[in-house]
Amino acid sequence: MGMAMDKKEHRLFIGCRNPQKLVVMSAEDGRVMEALPIGAGVDATQVDEGEAFASCRDGSLIAGAVKDGHYAVAETVKTPVGARTMGLDAVHHKLFLPTAEFEPAAAGARPKAKPDSFMIVEVGKK
Repeated sequence: MGMAMDKKEHRLFIGCRNPQKLVVMSAEDGRVMEALPIGAGVDATQVDEGEAFASCRDGSLIAGAVKDGHYAVAETVKTPVGARTMGLDAVHHKLFLPTAEFEPAAAGARPKAKPDSFMIVEVGKK
C-alpha cells in the first residue's frame, strides 16, 4: 500500500492491494472521487505535476491523470517484476524504482534476489 498527496489540488492518492486500485480521494471532504485499476502488489504512490503514479510488484507502473474532468489511467509503463518501491525527483520529474532480478519462488515463499543483479529503473517523461 502507498499513499501520496497532491497539496495543490487537495487530493489523496491511495494505492490498495485488495482490491487492486488507485483510490483518488478529496482531502477536503473525504469523498472518493475515482478508483483506478492498477497492478498486483502496489508498494508506493507518488504525485508530480497533477499526475499520480502507482508502482506494483507485477512489473507495472500506472500513471493516472485528469481527463475530461475525471482521473483516468493515462499510461501503464512496463517495469521489471519486483520494481515496486519508488522515489520521485520532483525537480527533474523522474521516478526511480529499485529492484533486482529474482530466482523462481518456492511455493508460498517470496522470490530471492539473484546475486549482483540490483538495479535502479529510471522513468521520465518523453
